[in-house]
Amino acid sequence: DKLEFSRILWDDSELLLRVVNNRLVSSLDEGYSPEEIWRDFFTPVVNGIRTQDFFVSEIMPRPRDAINFMNMAIAEAVKRGHTRIEEDDFISAANNYSQFAFESLISEDNPTKGKLEAVLYEFAGAPATLRRSEVEERLGKAGVRGADATYYLDRLCDLSFLGIGTRHGAYEYPADERRRKVLRKAAQSRGQSEETYEVNRPFRAFLEIEG
Repeated sequence: DKLEFSRILWDDSELLLRVVNNRLVSSLDEGYSPEEIWRDFFTPVVNGIRTQDFFVSEIMPRPRDAINFMNMAIAEAVKRGHTRIEEDDFISAANNYSQFAFESLISEDNPTKGKLEAVLYEFAGAPATLRRSEVEERLGKAGVRGADATYYLDRLCDLSFLGIGTRHGAYEYPADERRRKVLRKAAQSRGQSEETYEVNRPFRAFLEIEG
């Protein structure tokens, strides 16, 4: 228990795209470059933005998730008889992936508590951004109060389900406990009555969250 460890972070979208590009290149024998693959086999735009940007915005920043999402998009195109991965294939893949990400999250619960699934379902239909009191209200509806509510609020942040509001009006998904504490302390120092949180985009489709 005294061993030090390093957590590998994949918050650089270019690194995730490189993982996927390497997989795509290796699956083709014609010597395509990544640029040629995206040009010839993928729609250039999804939901009004560049396809690569849509792709990385809809996944948790992990190589396995990137590959799973891409496989889902390709499967949708094959099922529909498309000669390339079209916009509706990516949108369907995003919906399917959202359920995959949600179900993967449930397995991260503390078995001695066993409330994470109930907590997560309380966010169904919620707004994308919530004040701390609104998050705690949903925890209460899941039967989680007191010290357990604090535990699960921290857990939702540590699992990147919830991001914490920053001074720039954006939301950050803390990589560790120290960063989570810094973000909360910074919110208090700015005179905010309570922190604000954002449900991470990959979970929104399954939970019917707008935004």
